[in-house]
Amino acid sequence: MHNILLLEEVSIPENLHLLILDNTKSYQERMISDLGEIGFKGKITVATSLAEAFEQFKKEAPGFVLCDSKLVDGIGTDLLKAIRSKSQLNYLPFLMVSADSDIDNILEATNDGADGYLVRPWTKKDLIEQIAFAYSKRKRPDPV
Repeated sequence: MHNILLLEEVSIPENLHLLILDNTKSYQERMISDLGEIGFKGKITVATSLAEAFEQFKKEAPGFVLCDSKLVDGIGTDLLKAIRSKSQLNYLPFLMVSADSDIDNILEATNDGADGYLVRPWTKKDLIEQIAFAYSKRKRPDPV
């Protein structure tokens, strides 16, 4: 039996591996802090660039991605499109994080396969709702 974290009526494994892709240290730290405060106890890997994120996927695919829309070496949808192009990663929930609340950008990210869109600055409630929403949208493989 796996321990679970209940967020907004969505059960999420406590041991879930999250990848945070953001090139701003203060946002990385805030997201990690907020996740800890809501009871997340899983593994968190931080990448500051697309190159680091792609290297992380070669080592170990995470179970959830929180990704900044603008990075030093590209845009978050570059990673999103790469993930969605691989059928073995189609279960992976992907939450885009951005200071840009323009509806066209939100729709573009959603059309590219993002499961949610978290606008900066966020509240812990926003974070919980968006993680729960994104996680609930993807069918994960059955545990072995």
